[in-house]
Amino acid sequence: MFSIVILGGGWAGLVYALELRQRFPGTDVLVIDKLTRLGGLLRSEIVNGFTFDIGGSHVIFSSNREILSKMLNFLNNGFVKHERRSFIRIGNALVLYPLENGLYALPLEDRVEALITFLEAQISRMADWKPRNLNEWIHGFFGKWIAEKYLVPYNRKVWKRDLGEIDVDWVYTPGRLPIPNWRDVVKSAMGIITIGYSEQAVFYYPSIGGIQSLYNGIAREIQSLGVKFLSGYVIESIRRVGDEWVINGKIKARSIVSSIPLNELVTYMDAPESVIRSSRRLDYNRVFVIGVA
Repeated sequence: MFSIVILGGGWAGLVYALELRQRFPGTDVLVIDKLTRLGGLLRSEIVNGFTFDIGGSHVIFSSNREILSKMLNFLNNGFVKHERRSFIRIGNALVLYPLENGLYALPLEDRVEALITFLEAQISRMADWKPRNLNEWIHGFFGKWIAEKYLVPYNRKVWKRDLGEIDVDWVYTPGRLPIPNWRDVVKSAMGIITIGYSEQAVFYYPSIGGIQSLYNGIAREIQSLGVKFLSGYVIESIRRVGDEWVINGKIKARSIVSSIPLNELVTYMDAPESVIRSSRRLDYNRVFVIGVA
């Protein structure tokens, strides 16, 4: 009998396991993952001497210095520090990211139009304004020019959806999306360099092993605290029996914490058909990662 079983051994599952053991040292924790090779979206593969992050491109940064320090400690000083140098192509101009801080690279006419529509959005936005979707949020904070020339087409490409169909609750998660400082945008349009999204302007990356090194570091930490791992274990059923949970009729737990996709979880729990049907309507994007060396 385990105190808590965590479903999914990716970054979210391991961070939860770490916090749990640090706050409640006597808690008996088991992490289950269906893959034999752990890492989740932080998996890296070495092919012919080249290291590829196969779960997508990742860098290490945070506006919270304590959290950033914790992540870097998992690497045991095995990291490098970078200054961000990312550009957005607008017409024939290469504009430093984020665009609202790199307006000085645009032709004068575009700079003026971007600044005017940006300020119009700031002036017309009421204190109690609540956008109904992502499209309204972008126009309401950045103005028509930046929205239509960059943010709307970019986000359509990322989300593969009409932005009017995407809710905005997630936008207000602290640090999730940068809200522009109007003073910096004005300076940028006047030709003064400013730094936007400052917590990401300097970032870190493992010096060896790819982003998997970050995952391996936290995995070693929680194993030293007594957390147990069960990899390559496929879940087929989760049942409530009395005051405990039973996984596959064998593993017992007082509580279960899930970091696996919701539409998978409900099938294991033999949820009502209406719940399963609803879960199948949950939308998501797949990501293909192509590495070239």
